[in-house]
Amino acid sequence: MQSKKIRVSWRVVLIQACIGLIISIITMINPKLLVEDDFKVFIGLEWNTFVESNQQVANYLLLIFRELSVIGFLLYCFSIAIIIMAYRKGEKWAWYTLFAGSTVGYIFLIILDSFIGNIQFVIIFVILLLTAWVGLLIGMEDTFRKSLS
Repeated sequence: MQSKKIRVSWRVVLIQACIGLIISIITMINPKLLVEDDFKVFIGLEWNTFVESNQQVANYLLLIFRELSVIGFLLYCFSIAIIIMAYRKGEKWAWYTLFAGSTVGYIFLIILDSFIGNIQFVIIFVILLLTAWVGLLIGMEDTFRKSLS
């Protein structure tokens, strides 16, 4: 039987992973949503102006953003599988995996978007990171107590 803390914990972590999955799906379908803002903030040039003069390079950038979104999608799918199949049962390794993965992944994205200057995504990734941490902290005590007994 799951403790109440574990039940709340895995659901909070699952919600943040699903939000990340949705963002990945949206950017997989339409990577231009990301590229246009990032390009304007980082380069200082309108995306459409760049596309007119550099069609092949623009297509390459869209391909790279789409590939990154696919990688994010797959990582969120693995996270959701770990949450549903192991973490909700209180598995200690799942807690460590989710903590390390979310920390490293979101901090990388926060640094990247800070460098680019896309503050909206910095805020989104900080909120997702904090949500993951809060969710994991809620269930930490019961996860590690279960492992010790």
